[in-house]
Amino acid sequence: MFNKVSRRDIARIDVNSGNKCALPTAKLRMRPQIWQPPIELSALEQSIVKRIKRAKLFTFLRQYRHQLFDEEFQAELGKLYADSPKGHPPVPPAQLALAVILQAYTGASDAEAIEET
Repeated sequence: MFNKVSRRDIARIDVNSGNKCALPTAKLRMRPQIWQPPIELSALEQSIVKRIKRAKLFTFLRQYRHQLFDEEFQAELGKLYADSPKGHPPVPPAQLALAVILQAYTGASDAEAIEET
């Protein structure tokens, strides 16, 4: 029959002839993307921020996340990821960092943090 085609040897089977026609071979790399959330608060976010009396860390992180996690810092964090063609695409490191900060602040378990994100 046909030889098994690996991910690294990206190929397709020519349906008419059964010949394996090689496409450009390339390693599928999954590097984290730079997270670029909106900088300005939306109208809804502004109304929520005005009502928050406690948990000011939430509003601080929302207002300054683009400065705390600028592109340079995100690129540095991205270097810590293994460059692998396997698995799911990684979550941007800035989002993970914010989740960990808020998880520690609220005392949430890992399961609760995953459920809330």
